[in-house]
Amino acid sequence: PIDPDVTNTSNILQSPSLTHLFGTDELGRDYFVRTVYGGRVSLTVGVLAMIISTSIGVAFGTISGYFGGKIDSILMRFVDLISSIPWMILVTVISIFLKPGLQAIIIVIGLFSWMETARLVRAETLSIKE
Repeated sequence: PIDPDVTNTSNILQSPSLTHLFGTDELGRDYFVRTVYGGRVSLTVGVLAMIISTSIGVAFGTISGYFGGKIDSILMRFVDLISSIPWMILVTVISIFLKPGLQAIIIVIGLFSWMETARLVRAETLSIKE
């Protein structure tokens, strides 16, 4: 673990190499380490929201495709209903009820980005079933 804010005057403005993959800046700080450090929050939000979204989508799609009939109709109409509401309005309304922070962002993105996954999983389940 390298500290992204540590300066090293002997490594000022070095070009990319095996020791500094993206090179260094005018203070000798490693660009790659700073990029990874800066991307931690974005990657965390993206990965965790994707896990939530995929879990919900796979569950809805599998149940809908496997059982079919009225259950399929009800679940897919629910997906249509959620899909028809503008995403930003849903996110804003749900955000009002959650404490501001990273967890709220992850939950809101995860809860409202599973509809396409559910449709795809349902279609695959139906094709395997028949």
